[in-house]
Amino acid sequence: TALELIRELDEKELADILHRYGEEACARPLARALKKAAQEGRLNNTVQCADMVSRVVLSHQRGRSGRIHPATKTFQALRIAVNRELHAL
Repeated sequence: TALELIRELDEKELADILHRYGEEACARPLARALKKAAQEGRLNNTVQCADMVSRVVLSHQRGRSGRIHPATKTFQALRIAVNRELHAL
C-alpha cells in the first residue's frame, strides 16, 4: 500500500519517487512531512493524507492555486510506485 511504501522507504527514496513520478516541486519537504505523519500515526486514510499533502504543497506555492488538487501529483507518484506501473510497460 502507499502507507507501507511511505513507512518502508527512507526520506530520500520517497522524495525521489515524488519528484520522478509526480514531478512534485517540493518533494523533499513533502517526503519529510509524510514520513513524520506516518511515524506519528496521522496517516490513517486518504483524506488525512490529502489534507497533509495540501498543507505542505500550498505552503511552498506561496498562495498560488492551480487547477488541480494540491495532492494530485503526490497520489499519482504513490500509485505509480505501489502498482509498479513503469515496470509493467
